Amino acid sequence: MNFFIVCRRAALLVSLTGLLALGCANQDAEAQQAKKTSAKASGAASASAAQGSQVFALGKVQAAKGMMLPDFSWTMNGKDVKFSEYTKGKTVFLNYWATWCPPCRREIPDIVELAKEYGDKVVFIGIALENESSSAAGEKLVSAFATKSGINYVNLVAVGDVQSAVSTLYGEVQSIPTTFIFGKNGKIVQRIDGSTNKESFLMELKKAM
Repeated sequence: MNFFIVCRRAALLVSLTGLLALGCANQDAEAQQAKKTSAKASGAASASAAQGSQVFALGKVQAAKGMMLPDFSWTMNGKDVKFSEYTKGKTVFLNYWATWCPPCRREIPDIVELAKEYGDKVVFIGIALENESSSAAGEKLVSAFATKSGINYVNLVAVGDVQSAVSTLYGEVQSIPTTFIFGKNGKIVQRIDGSTNKESFLMELKKAM
């Protein structure tokens, strides 16, 4: 989806323009925030190292039909897995993100903490919308990032046509991060556009649990 590439370039242009206009007055604050985020991610990585990161290429995407809800699948341990079956009867946290997206990266440590604390009650899944030319390249990129960041939940990599299809499955994802929270009946309870924090995520999750 070209608009994800455009968003990234636009964000870079805005950032550079801001630096030229305002100078480097905010660099110290940003550096301190970056250190905090890095430390948080490092702690999460240590806690989840034993589990390892699970990254797979997103496969077939199935739009809603009749009474059937939208669905998608992937291959895990040699078996085809459907989102609807994998999450049946569970509260679900579905996060659209990308490795190249700074706001996405900032909220990852909070999601990791939530997955560690509520993984027995909530299914956490990430969908990485990458600009790689193939699923294999995307998997390699996301796997490296997931391992470094200590991501302890399943992530599915979407590129090309699959990315376009999955990005409109539950309502068009126009920017990332975007998070959908599903109730135990498989229906969307909340949509969160943009980056947020652990407390806000948890508040919405509790409504669906």
